[in-house]
Amino acid sequence: MLVIPSKRHTKRSVEFLNEQETAALLAAPDLSTWIGLLDGTLLLVAVQTGLRSSELRALRGPDVELDGGAYVNRAGKGHKTGCTPLRGDVVAAVPDWLTEQTPQADDSVFRSLRGDFLSADALQRIVNRHVQSAHTWWDLLREGVASYALETGGAELPADHFTEWLAEWGRELRRRQTGLLLLSAHRAKGLELDHVAVLDGGWDRIGRDEDPDAPRRLYYVAMTRARETLTLARLGARHPFLDALAGEASCLVRPPVDLPSPPPGLARQYRRLSLAEVDLGFAGRRPAGDPVHQAVAQLSAGDPLTLGGDGGRRGLIDQHGRVVGRLARAFVPPAHMACVEARVLAIVVRRREDGDPAYREQARCERWEVVVPQMLFEPRCEAGGSVPR
Repeated sequence: MLVIPSKRHTKRSVEFLNEQETAALLAAPDLSTWIGLLDGTLLLVAVQTGLRSSELRALRGPDVELDGGAYVNRAGKGHKTGCTPLRGDVVAAVPDWLTEQTPQADDSVFRSLRGDFLSADALQRIVNRHVQSAHTWWDLLREGVASYALETGGAELPADHFTEWLAEWGRELRRRQTGLLLLSAHRAKGLELDHVAVLDGGWDRIGRDEDPDAPRRLYYVAMTRARETLTLARLGARHPFLDALAGEASCLVRPPVDLPSPPPGLARQYRRLSLAEVDLGFAGRRPAGDPVHQAVAQLSAGDPLTLGGDGGRRGLIDQHGRVVGRLARAFVPPAHMACVEARVLAIVVRRREDGDPAYREQARCERWEVVVPQMLFEPRCEAGGSVPR
């Protein structure tokens, strides 16, 4: 036995995701799209059941049983069969996907865009895509923690200090040029960007208490934000500043093009409500045993909401018909527009001591959660208008 040579390669150890990494992976897909719903349901079933790649891709419609004791039938190696029970969160997610595609008896539960079974490479691409997205947020958070430790010198400070610092650090992070950044010329002051396009419209307006040259100076500010390329757009026959550049050797004038009609989606408005637009004490004015606290605890970012009348102020209602929050009197919807969709943007934790001393006596519990929504508005139709959801 001693003369038998040992293996000339090392055995690679199998690595597993921890709880935080698994949660980040499952939160990566965008469940509002068909592809995101496919990826999210597939990953959730894979994480909970531990099925092999071949078993997961071979699942057919009859293999999934959701009534009574929910489970999935699987066909493993050596033609061995078995069943794996499903948790409640998987049972709640799978029907959404089955309703979306309604697989027949011989259809795969997780089909490709062509309608056939997923290949092993396609499954690997799905996992890799969302692993990269999940790792991006964890990497950014690690970067923020490292920056905070460097800035504070490792000193022990209150948790609130880190929370406020992280929020400010996140705002600075968003100013990095990693994609298309749309902002006004005033907001662009102090920034330097590789490529800048200055849009047309409104450059002949003079604000209150401004001198006639104020628009020209602001246009100059917008132009000088560019480090490499600068594009100046003209939408009309005349432009208060571009007309003066005609014939300049440093300018490349392109012939005009016919622009397509704007799609209806451009008329939509997305609103991420601030804390000032939400009733922060809605759940806090109810005792700790009130069902509203359990209802809010079951919500996650992205869950759908509807708006319902609540004594003249709009209540936030979850998909089970339970009121989980309320908008503040300070909330003002866009004029002539109706809310056609609302979802959970974030869940904020509040405590009795966080509020104004004048209102602390109204709180009936020491800690509660606040639902902060994001809303989609569309113009009201002249014939009846859109019905707020």
